[in-house]
Amino acid sequence: SGELFTHGVDTYKIPSFSDVPIDFRVSLLSDSLNPRAIYSSKGIGEPPVLLSASAFFALKQACQAYREAQGLSDYFTLHSPATVARLRMACVDEFTRRACADEHETFQPRGSY
Repeated sequence: SGELFTHGVDTYKIPSFSDVPIDFRVSLLSDSLNPRAIYSSKGIGEPPVLLSASAFFALKQACQAYREAQGLSDYFTLHSPATVARLRMACVDEFTRRACADEHETFQPRGSY
């Protein structure tokens, strides 16, 4: 319907595969010609993908540093996208231990929340 479900940056959730509708038909400027189109341009898609990966791994390294400061040096999983909820649960502390008593070191929220 084209409506926003969030009203700010703090509540925005990055869409994931589970958010795609079953019937998803999109057309952008169908039947239009663009004589200035850049074919096989390599400067449009790759830099944002690589920059987003570097941001993800910077967040994971920051989380790893926090975990090491807390005495947890084992490997941990951080699924992409690195949402606030996933980062919060990956940084194990007294609150996450209370929320997930048995699996507080390995718990990962799923979906785009």
